[in-house]
Amino acid sequence: FIMRFFKKILMFTFIIMIVTSQSAFCKIIKKDIMVQTKDAHIIKATLTYNQSSKKKYPTVLLLHSLGYSSKSWGDLVSYLNKAGYAVIAMDLRGHGRSVYDSKLHQHSWVYFKPKAYQRFPSDAVAILNQAAKTSKIVSINNYAIVGADLGANTAILAARQMKYKPKAMALICPSINFKGLYVPIKLTEIGTVPILAMASKQDGYSMGQERLVARFAQGAFYVKNYCAC
Repeated sequence: FIMRFFKKILMFTFIIMIVTSQSAFCKIIKKDIMVQTKDAHIIKATLTYNQSSKKKYPTVLLLHSLGYSSKSWGDLVSYLNKAGYAVIAMDLRGHGRSVYDSKLHQHSWVYFKPKAYQRFPSDAVAILNQAAKTSKIVSINNYAIVGADLGANTAILAARQMKYKPKAMALICPSINFKGLYVPIKLTEIGTVPILAMASKQDGYSMGQERLVARFAQGAFYVKNYCAC
């Protein structure tokens, strides 16, 4: 049902994201972003934005679901680009193009032990920082994060590590603890970042988790649950 939420995520991200942007309909610029982690894993992402006279773009970091990839966001990337945002679509460790280490050995999330997931937030921070170094148009003090399940919990923990907190987060099916990514304490430490949480009305577990996560938010916490039928 996640694919059904993309357009709604876009709409509500605009509502809660405290940034200034203007429509742009120019050539799409696409750049590959890559970092090598301390444990020699290669993490990859794609940066896209509309070519314009802007010196800095409000930036959106996309963190996909467990078992998916950066391509799973479908049309959301182009919608955000056309609205004037730079978009970093990341392949989480063990997913998509981020399955190799420096010796070209493959590592799939299917075989990950719990400890491996603890590195996901640092990976996301490294990609965002590398994107800013690679392209001066990326703003790391004017950005939002959109994440789904594993990506949602990763978003919260990554935000805690960032010097500049995101202007907003849109989280699909966030939970108290996903693959050992326990968020309550860190959520209290990211300040008053406004959060939009989303889930299917047919997913009682996720709706219950939304309510639990909301208890730890220090800023505005919006909930939108949709029928996936």
